[in-house]
Amino acid sequence: MLYPPFAMRPLYLSLCFSVFLSAAHAQAPVWQGGAQTTHPAPGDDTGAQGHSVATDNAGNTYVGGALTTGSGGTPASRAFGNTIVSSTGQRSGFVAKLSAARQWEWAVRVSSNGTGATVDQVVTDAAGNVYLAGVADGTIVTVGTSRYVSPQAGLFLARLNPAGQVQWVIGADMPAGGRVALTGMGLDPQTGNLALGGTYGREQLRFGGTTLPLPFQQQAEGALFVARAHGGGSWLSALAVVPAGTDSNTYLSVQDAAVGPQGEVAVGGALRGTAAFGINTLTIPAGSPASSRFFVALLTPANTWEWAISSSAASGGRVRSVAFDRPGNVWATGTLDGPAQLDGTPLPAGAASFVSRITPAGLWGPAAGTTASTTGLVADAAGNGIVVGDLTSGATSAATYSFGSLSFAATGNRSFVARVTPAGQWQYALPAPAIGAGTTVASQYFFRKPALGSSGEAYLTGDFRGGPLLLGNSSLTASSYAASSPLGGDVLLARLAQAGAVLGTRQAQHGALTAFPNPVTGPLITLRLPAPAPTVLPVTLYDSTGRAIRQGSVAAGQPEATLSTAGLPAGLYLLRCGSSLCQLQIE
Repeated sequence: MLYPPFAMRPLYLSLCFSVFLSAAHAQAPVWQGGAQTTHPAPGDDTGAQGHSVATDNAGNTYVGGALTTGSGGTPASRAFGNTIVSSTGQRSGFVAKLSAARQWEWAVRVSSNGTGATVDQVVTDAAGNVYLAGVADGTIVTVGTSRYVSPQAGLFLARLNPAGQVQWVIGADMPAGGRVALTGMGLDPQTGNLALGGTYGREQLRFGGTTLPLPFQQQAEGALFVARAHGGGSWLSALAVVPAGTDSNTYLSVQDAAVGPQGEVAVGGALRGTAAFGINTLTIPAGSPASSRFFVALLTPANTWEWAISSSAASGGRVRSVAFDRPGNVWATGTLDGPAQLDGTPLPAGAASFVSRITPAGLWGPAAGTTASTTGLVADAAGNGIVVGDLTSGATSAATYSFGSLSFAATGNRSFVARVTPAGQWQYALPAPAIGAGTTVASQYFFRKPALGSSGEAYLTGDFRGGPLLLGNSSLTASSYAASSPLGGDVLLARLAQAGAVLGTRQAQHGALTAFPNPVTGPLITLRLPAPAPTVLPVTLYDSTGRAIRQGSVAAGQPEATLSTAGLPAGLYLLRCGSSLCQLQIE
């Protein structure tokens, strides 16, 4: 598969859509229900965890995760509706489907002939197929009844149809003793192919005919990888970045990876040492007071590094999650070990975590800070960041968490959801509901990276202990467990309505509305319809937050009109005429 160079893609090509544009003002999020697995024979210390969640156009959700065998070797058995899945070895992965009514429809196990397997990432395509990927140990990986056989498995990737039938399984191989973590996966909207990102160390990792280099000193978090796979089940490419240095603590850790609207890939994590991302080199010098610094880097669809950025102060931390918005900006959130700066702008004093939007050119935007620990994020249709994270205040003593001018007090070990604008302003911060009576330190639940539905609802998965847990009209109670064990609990899925802003449902109609020049370099644009307007049609220009900033009209019987863009800052805008919308770039 050949990809045109990123820099040569015609920027003047606009994306035009027929849309229904709803109000883009903030609405209060509401917990609207949840679902869980159940234990057919509760009482042991086996565990069940949700690692990743995805949704399709019909409102179904897909959860991937792991079933963990108990400390005494008891297999972890969990019921996904009428389907019971049990672990083999130390753990087995699973992927399961829930209907729009939050009813389990099917579940498929992933196992290996080694110590175990986990499903770490799930994504869906427009046809409702689900792609699942994770890490496995052993020479045979079994997804449902299909197998991948290798000298020694490291990663696996599989596709299931909407009915849960396995269509293919492929793998990436690594010798015994190697370490690999799959931290991000996404679907390329331009080609329908997949991109996967993560970290590997101690041994070489091989994707088909491509073998990645051995990391320095064989560190467990020695290097990063990005691999691309064809939607039909074959590896297309793989590349690595291996840090250089003589410090025994040299490492490069990828915490998340995301795929953008043009097939570009963003990776984020932590670095100690020197790493070259093409012509862009990041260095954390020896003797730095920080154990590591966070970074974000962008890989083009042609597999060349476009840019790589980090903090500009000697402060530690790591990026925990990255996500793209529709125009191609990269959102990043991460934790801080001390004061840091983004392009010379200090992050909020006392912040434990930050959230910022990075331009397609690799420039940090305004940053928001919070005293809570962020773990995942996704961008909504209006370009805001939806952030999740952990609250760890204990069972009885309340802690106060600040999000700019917003704050709340919470007890217990649970999650939160918050929304931040591209300008770095928190719009809301909401603690997840507390677990009910009988809460102990062992009663807890934490969410991973969310998925957003077409109506702005957020789907979140994780694992939980204790109960009851009230999520809207759902009352959930986890399987019993040994309080002294780190295992136990059940898979949890939660739905939060109105978590993100909604611009509406779009159906592509290229050529329905055009504007020129585009990109805009002067004070005036001309917009053109494919035919003369039958009546007077209103024209509205929206900024990236969905706010109407300019208005005009096309006269009846005319095919075009002009609109002033004087004084508008550079960025991506949405131009609406009647029921048609066109993307506009102002430079």
